[in-house]
Amino acid sequence: MSFMAALAVPLWAQTWTSSQIQNGINGYDYELWNQDNKGTVRMEITGDNGTGANAKGGTFNATWSGTCNVLFRSGKKWGTSNTRNHTDIGQITFDFAANWNSPDDVKYLGLYGWAYYKSDKVPTKRENGSNASFSNQIEWYIIQDRGSYNPTSGSDCKGYGEATINGIAYDLKVCDRIGQPMLTGNGNFKQFFSVPKSTSSHRSSGIIDATAHFKAWHNVGMYMDGPLYEAAMKVESYKCSGTTGQGSGSASVTKNLMTIGGTPPPATSSNSGGGGTGSSSSARTQATTCKTPLITYPTSTVPTDPYTACFRYTDNKCYVCKVENEGEFEGNLNTCASGWVWDGTRIDDNLTNGYWYYEVPCPATGTSSSSAAAGTSSSSVAAGTSSSSAATATSSSSRASSSSAATAASSSSRASSSSVAAGASSSSRASSSSVAASSSSEETSIRVLHTIPLKFRVRSLNNGTLNIESNSDAVVYLYNTKGNMVQAFDVPTGSSIVKTVVPTGIYIVKNSKTKEKQRVMVK
Repeated sequence: MSFMAALAVPLWAQTWTSSQIQNGINGYDYELWNQDNKGTVRMEITGDNGTGANAKGGTFNATWSGTCNVLFRSGKKWGTSNTRNHTDIGQITFDFAANWNSPDDVKYLGLYGWAYYKSDKVPTKRENGSNASFSNQIEWYIIQDRGSYNPTSGSDCKGYGEATINGIAYDLKVCDRIGQPMLTGNGNFKQFFSVPKSTSSHRSSGIIDATAHFKAWHNVGMYMDGPLYEAAMKVESYKCSGTTGQGSGSASVTKNLMTIGGTPPPATSSNSGGGGTGSSSSARTQATTCKTPLITYPTSTVPTDPYTACFRYTDNKCYVCKVENEGEFEGNLNTCASGWVWDGTRIDDNLTNGYWYYEVPCPATGTSSSSAAAGTSSSSVAAGTSSSSAATATSSSSRASSSSAATAASSSSRASSSSVAAGASSSSRASSSSVAASSSSEETSIRVLHTIPLKFRVRSLNNGTLNIESNSDAVVYLYNTKGNMVQAFDVPTGSSIVKTVVPTGIYIVKNSKTKEKQRVMVK
């Protein structure tokens, strides 16, 4: 069964007007952090235990004025004594809705928390490549809506890739924080970000598959594989001139249902704006059969329904559009209704790379005007990915434009001297005190929904990335032509995109579990 982040106890209403933290209010851990207690703040706890027909979970109302940096949040803290990583804890999903209004340029709505690197993954270099020692602590963010300021827009961050999760295309970035407050005082640590690629995807309600983000980070080289300290829904504002607080605004989180355990949500959950700066397009269902009559392909006219249109290609196989790769990509909105999907200009590269065209069984009769003879496809390959896998970093042949990760940085970190554990992108708030992990009937298994490949296969994409398909979890090693192991990847079952850190050239990829080897060009 799944754990709905709460026990069945009555609502405990409270109102806070200064920095405060309290765990276990109907199973949720709440926190208000106000830097230097400037201005006026108010946090009203309005939540319930997350069960029942009208459950709302860890909800709250918030107002602030004359503040520098203020953060309101609710979720779960496993604490510094926790030894389980996110995989051990199980599937983590949030179903949220919020309304907020603030003129502050620096403001964020989304998921937030802290976690740890495993001992063998603690970084030793800054994102610009220079040497530096780092803590094993990670401050992480999954942004859903924000003000005009992008926290990854500076020079201390680096883009690692992208992923489409719950129908939204995200940039995946890591930022350096040097000599800034963390869980154990000041030090050097990394920040992990998922930031919507387009402001049109900003939203203030919907489903957030936190586990899918964690896996996507892992698969592009952002290794948050140590114990998980916390996960929470947060509202934050930052506006300060010197020491004078100028922030103001209000927010109401009307739904915050945190589910731990169970199965992942659909890969393309519907997303609604609900008061945010924009909303993503409605989720589509992948067609798995060939609708007749077959269309003429290629065609300069987009089919009436591009999600079910089916054609037979020159390889005598039938295809429909692959829905999973829809999304914003470097300023271009790529969907099954994009003309280049149907005009034949990119089909051969896309069939090779496995993007945009989904093979389905051909009908017994009927032909298209392509040069293929009538017949039935000998196989039906359903190569889909779920939200629990790291999806969609692409080659230039797979999309309308090539992938290139922009470097960026977050804003400065600040901390309160109180023992309140809190945090946000413009300032890291953390407590050195230990928060005990609460017990629950959490499930620890994660159901993998994507299709399991029949064999081990590696394909080279652009920008030093590889597409690795494996029919089981495995460690994959990359060897140069001299036989030296130069990189290793933890690869989950399914299809993954991984980022190499080696020069362009020929390499040997070896699956440590099956001992299979494959030569690949890193380009």
